[in-house]
Amino acid sequence: MKHFLRKNKYDWFSVACILLGIVLILYPQPFVTWLHWLLGVGFFVYSIVQLLRAVIWRKPGISIGDCLIKAILSIVIILQSDESIAIIGVIWAMQSLDEAAQEIDDFIRTRHFSPLNLISLVVSVVLSILLMIDPFEHIRLHIRFVGVEIITTLILARNNPDPV
Repeated sequence: MKHFLRKNKYDWFSVACILLGIVLILYPQPFVTWLHWLLGVGFFVYSIVQLLRAVIWRKPGISIGDCLIKAILSIVIILQSDESIAIIGVIWAMQSLDEAAQEIDDFIRTRHFSPLNLISLVVSVVLSILLMIDPFEHIRLHIRFVGVEIITTLILARNNPDPV
C-alpha cells in the first residue's frame, strides 16, 4: 500500500477511491442505511440534467420519457426508505446481469479470454442472483464487492494504462 501511495503522490483521486473501497469493504452498513438517499438523489439529479439537455439544448439520443420515468423512480426510492432496498437490489442485479451478458458477447466476438475477467464475470453473476433472491440480506455483500472492484480496477488500470 505504501508503494502505491508513494507512486500516486499527487493522484489524490486514486487515493480517495482506494480509501472509499476500503471503507466499503469494512463498513458497508452506513452505505446500506443511506443508500436510498445516495442513489435516489443522485439519479434524480442525473435525470433532471439529462431532461434539460434534451429539452433546452436539444441533445440528440436522450429519451425524454426515460428521463421522466427515472426521475419518478428516484422519488419512489427516496420516499420508500428501507423498503427501497428491494427495488435498488433488483435494479442493481439486473444492471449487473446486463453487463455480464455484454461481457459474454464481447468474449464471443473478440475471442479474448482472460481468467481474471472470467472470475469477475462468475462472481458478478452469482452476487446478482443472490441480490435478486434476497436483496435485504445480500446488499452488504454486494457493497463489499463494489469496494473490492474499485480497488482492483484502480490497481489494474495503474499497472496497465492501455485500454482493453
